[in-house]
Amino acid sequence: MSNENAVFDCVRELYSLHEERVYTYKLLEEGHKIYLSTAPNYDFARFRRLVHDVTAEFKRISDSIIAIEKKLRLNADSAAIADIIHNLQEDEKLKLKLTAKMQLAKQEFVDCKSDAKWEEVNAIKHQLNTVVENINGHLSDIRNEMDSY
Repeated sequence: MSNENAVFDCVRELYSLHEERVYTYKLLEEGHKIYLSTAPNYDFARFRRLVHDVTAEFKRISDSIIAIEKKLRLNADSAAIADIIHNLQEDEKLKLKLTAKMQLAKQEFVDCKSDAKWEEVNAIKHQLNTVVENINGHLSDIRNEMDSY
């Protein structure tokens, strides 16, 4: 198999893993909505199980993407793509942290209904949107790099 084919295979796998990550985020979001709907007597045990399962899935996906990055670093021709993947992973870490922060802020808003909490939710939402734009930019950058192959 040529190096070019190996790079294409790695990028194809990366996009597949990214789709899995998007789906996992959707599961987490839906689970959190259900969790919030159980207020004020939250079903924390069920939500904790979901978070545990989702965390394991995020780790599996992240480990697989890191392995792709390492594989691409073995060849100087694909180092630029590996760099973009590294930046993608950094933004994905930030997205996960902001998602957790958002979930806590939403729960606090449900509990106290204060304008300040709603403003915090909106501020985090804005940060998340920016990170998602960056992630989409990285994915676009990878496509652009692949055009040179």
